[in-house]
Amino acid sequence: MMHIDSLMWLLPITFMFHDFEEIIFLPLWLKKNKDYIINKYPRIGKRIFLRFERVSSASFAIAVFEEFLILSGLTFLCVEYNYYSFFAVLTIVYLIHVIGHIIQSLALKKYIPAVGTAILTGIYNVYTIYILNVLDYLNWKFILVT
Repeated sequence: MMHIDSLMWLLPITFMFHDFEEIIFLPLWLKKNKDYIINKYPRIGKRIFLRFERVSSASFAIAVFEEFLILSGLTFLCVEYNYYSFFAVLTIVYLIHVIGHIIQSLALKKYIPAVGTAILTGIYNVYTIYILNVLDYLNWKFILVT
């Protein structure tokens, strides 16, 4: 079994792996699928495109970089001070994010950028929570309240 610190440090790495797929492929995919999305979900589709048309690839990448720095800093604190339950919260929040991508893909009935890495990183998230739980490192009351 992988050392728990190494397993925890994989979170920022899996985050970037997933977001690189979005940064690289999402803008072109949105352009190609704009009509499909708006026809399938008119109200929500229009809002999505109003929001994304205001965001450049560079500004999206900067936002991802900021999230990466915050996640890396929080991961450092969790590893350094054995904050396993708080780390589990970070992992669960990220898991919810990637599940959202899977749901989006199912709703659109087509592949969307980020689904491939969402599945892979989702497996990592579930495995990490499982290992932390098996090692009895988690305070579930804290996790549920947070």
